[in-house]
Amino acid sequence: MDGTSGITAGDEESDEESSSSSLTDKVTSNEMLLEEFRTEWQKELQQTEELSTALGKVHLTGKNDEKIAEKIFLQGTEYERMGKVFDAIRHYRRAMQLVPDIENRVRPLLAQQEEERATEEDLTEIEPHPEELPESDDEDLTNVNLLVRFQNSLSRSGKVCERVADERVLQTSVHISNLPPEIILCIFKWVISRDLDMRSLDQLSRVCKGFYICARDSELWRQACSRIWGVSVGSPTALGFLTWRQMFQERYRLNYHGCYISKTSYLRYGENSFQDQFYRPVHLVEYYRYMRFFPEGRVLMLTTSEEPIHCVGKLKNRMPGKKEILVGEYELHGEMVIIMLKRPEHHRSKLTTPKRHNNYFVEKESETFYLEMKILTTAKRRFSQLEWKQYSVIQLKNKVEITTDFDLLPSQYPPLWFSRVKSYHAESESSLQ
Repeated sequence: MDGTSGITAGDEESDEESSSSSLTDKVTSNEMLLEEFRTEWQKELQQTEELSTALGKVHLTGKNDEKIAEKIFLQGTEYERMGKVFDAIRHYRRAMQLVPDIENRVRPLLAQQEEERATEEDLTEIEPHPEELPESDDEDLTNVNLLVRFQNSLSRSGKVCERVADERVLQTSVHISNLPPEIILCIFKWVISRDLDMRSLDQLSRVCKGFYICARDSELWRQACSRIWGVSVGSPTALGFLTWRQMFQERYRLNYHGCYISKTSYLRYGENSFQDQFYRPVHLVEYYRYMRFFPEGRVLMLTTSEEPIHCVGKLKNRMPGKKEILVGEYELHGEMVIIMLKRPEHHRSKLTTPKRHNNYFVEKESETFYLEMKILTTAKRRFSQLEWKQYSVIQLKNKVEITTDFDLLPSQYPPLWFSRVKSYHAESESSLQ
């Protein structure tokens, strides 16, 4: 009995100790879990507070939203100036999501920036860089060789012209500055064309320094001189000229960008009246002569009473369809121009001819007009006047040639004055060759 009770009592004590130790372990583990939960919870609270603080800084007031939207919108305008359209649209959308009417709010700021840019450009024009001062309008360029100056200024880049970078302009094609000089000279030949439109070449040379240099290329002026004088063109040095351009400007020639016009006026007495023998009418006769020359040696002549505004258009084409226009050729001999105009052959029926055909007599006739005129230079324009020196009409009737010379009275044969016609060179039909 005693032993049994002792064993039982010992077992109960050991059970109580084990149960108490397990309970202690559970409490300890629960406290650890609780501490971990508290730590994580404090971290989450801290992150939430930081996030709310950051959001509060950004969205504290509506003014911050407007500032952010304004900054994004201005970035979009910069992208648009650089030509990046898609980036600009993306920035515009982001700005309008923050502030829908951001464009109306930013518009005054953009206007102010444009005024500041315009003011800066005006200041740069008023106060140029010291390197650009020699090319100002105030400098006396009488004895300055602009060709050498422009060649030195463009020798660094190696291009005919330099492209001015402007971020506000959207470039969608290749700029002409990227073309080689050979291509640009071909373009210049089309500007001159076979009609030798040197006036357009002069206007083209005023575009920039590179165009000024190309417009004075010796090959252009050599081809122009060859078209005028042909095989007798010679060389500039042999004729006392320094360059082909000087030879073209100073050697006697004709102007091709218009026509030469003269107006003849005189009084002609009519027949006496049948009823009143003391009355004799007087008629005022007025008519015009028009002459247009082409570089290859072709000439057109028209004599009519119509005003120039109605007639110059008839002389635009080399092969006119009007029968009243005489077509011929000319040659230059120093300061003289020799002109041969021929009226087309026509047949006329007569009763007294040696040849009979179908009960009608036919006579062949042809007229040739021979003119010698002197090229004169006036104070306003070179080679702008043609003075009559000889005028003859050669008629051929049945192989018999009859020549008639006219007295060149100043009243009936006044000099022809050159007048420019804009429509003659409105377009280029072929290149200069």
